[in-house]
Amino acid sequence: MKKPGGFHWDFFLLGCTTFISGILGLPMPNGLVPQAPVHTDSLTVYETDLEIIPTSEGEGTEIRRSVVRATAVVEQRVSHFLMGLGLIGTMTGPLLVILHVMPAAWGSIESNGILQKLIYLQSERRFIQRDDPMLRVRRRKIILFIGLQLVGVAACVAVSHTLAAIGFPILVILLIPLRILLVPRWFTLQELQILDDFTATNKMVLASLGGKPVLPEHSKEEGWGLERRRSEARHGVPRQRAGSIHR
Repeated sequence: MKKPGGFHWDFFLLGCTTFISGILGLPMPNGLVPQAPVHTDSLTVYETDLEIIPTSEGEGTEIRRSVVRATAVVEQRVSHFLMGLGLIGTMTGPLLVILHVMPAAWGSIESNGILQKLIYLQSERRFIQRDDPMLRVRRRKIILFIGLQLVGVAACVAVSHTLAAIGFPILVILLIPLRILLVPRWFTLQELQILDDFTATNKMVLASLGGKPVLPEHSKEEGWGLERRRSEARHGVPRQRAGSIHR
């Protein structure tokens, strides 16, 4: 991004408009947060490189594999404006009735960390890649970590369906001391580097958030991001939509 600081100003403006809307009793503005990754992916320019891996089975034998890499992002403001107008239109009564009967999409469920860990536990050993970082973690620790994640998700969903739903952000904030104070007592640093890896690793994203996070003591930067680096080395950058710009 050319203007990483705009991330903060966008959410500051969203907070101001949400505060005013709450006083006036108007519907809260939408930050387009769920749509943002898909929108960014649609504006991303991808290139496909051909990786040739020689084999020892004989002369002239090789494995060819395409690797997708993100090279640029087209920056513009038109689509954001159109999405805002679309949100205003969907707040009309008849459209809300239609939207409420539409089933929820599968979306990015397949890339969900909880689901991926569950699939790993159900997979036979012979179907797991030998360089999978999860092999370094004991199964009971994986099950314990999934259990903690499910408890957190269940608590957030349960609260959102009660009168205490207004305190939903507080419940999410309470998960931070749980992760910082309690979780390190149940898992080693090496296990957390695999089970709870960094979500944001892009340099521009980290710049907009104030820089790189402070790593735990006795931890090295190359110890994090094992799963992401392994996936990108094998398949390249994941694409969310087939309509993305591709070269």
